[in-house]
Amino acid sequence: MAKHRFRITVDAISETPGQPLTFEFGSHDDLIGLANRLGKTGDEDLLFFVGLKMFGEALLARKDDPLLKDFRPHFGELMKSIKGQRT
Repeated sequence: MAKHRFRITVDAISETPGQPLTFEFGSHDDLIGLANRLGKTGDEDLLFFVGLKMFGEALLARKDDPLLKDFRPHFGELMKSIKGQRT
């Protein structure tokens, strides 16, 4: 079960019309603390890190979705590979 709660707001910085997108989600990881410990501070690093963690949470939430069944093992291998590169 998700222990940490986060709120994401996507706000256009160009002149694209529309209201910002805001949603909340839970994670078993403290994403802010983890990003700080890993030194993830740049836009591209944070985009990849947060996007990947959010996608992982979405996969867990949809564990019975047949559309994602074949993808799940590949995501697990990606995460193992990334975690193996940590120093």
